Amino acid sequence: MKSNPQRDLLISSVLQNKSCKSISVMLGVILVGFMILGYAEAWGGDWKLFNKTEDAKFYYDKKDVIHLTQKIVEVWIKQVYTKWA
Repeated sequence: MKSNPQRDLLISSVLQNKSCKSISVMLGVILVGFMILGYAEAWGGDWKLFNKTEDAKFYYDKKDVIHLTQKIVEVWIKQVYTKWA
């Protein structure tokens, strides 16, 4: 059987595309996995209200309070604006 250069080139390009597609799919799955894990951590905070004004409510993350010294505390805060602010 004779070798057909066009056919060989076509087969080679198809095989390369399959490997590229499988790598793209694998990277896509990994990216989606990281996104899901990131959202799980972001929504996992234990936010407690500590102040509110006419314009916003202020929360701190209770589980991430760090006492640096006896008088200094480090916390994450979240500010939620009212619809009028």
